[in-house]
Amino acid sequence: MAAAFQALRRGIQVDVVTSGDVLARREAQPGSKPHAFYSALGLRVGHNLGGQYYDMLTDKAPNVYKECDVLYGTASSFIGDGLRDFQQGAQVASVRPARCLVVDEVDNMLVDCRNH
Repeated sequence: MAAAFQALRRGIQVDVVTSGDVLARREAQPGSKPHAFYSALGLRVGHNLGGQYYDMLTDKAPNVYKECDVLYGTASSFIGDGLRDFQQGAQVASVRPARCLVVDEVDNMLVDCRNH
């Protein structure tokens, strides 16, 4: 709901950091409850973890960063895209202004896994 509020009320794109790729893919998958919720509000949702959005040959994901109002991913996926921008001038994540970040499953990341 926080992501939807930011995207609708403030008109900004929102990055949602999850504790793992399975969760990020599941939340952004068409047919999932979160995807249906965002779609009902007219928001576009996706993930930056490969698959349909990510071009493995060029190591870029320009479409997902430009086209999604709510973008799911892991800390590693966002950091990796940011590093590609910085190191290679890839312009993957830099096409999306960094204005709002929502951390999902923060208890799992900090307490259970202790790895982020």
